[in-house]
Amino acid sequence: MTIIPKNVVFPRCFSKVLYRFGKDKDGFQRYQCQRCKRQFAPDKPCSPRKYPDCPVCGKAT
Repeated sequence: MTIIPKNVVFPRCFSKVLYRFGKDKDGFQRYQCQRCKRQFAPDKPCSPRKYPDCPVCGKAT
């Protein structure tokens, strides 16, 4: 049985009930939420947006 660190919380539903779910293509540990079955990698940096801000109002679409 693998031990999951206590500080790892799923950001979407704030669940602490997780499975280790392998590693992604970049080598970051992935987890799967047992409640909603979604996956995430908490240590992976966020990728930048691929679209610009609105030139009129300045908001991201």
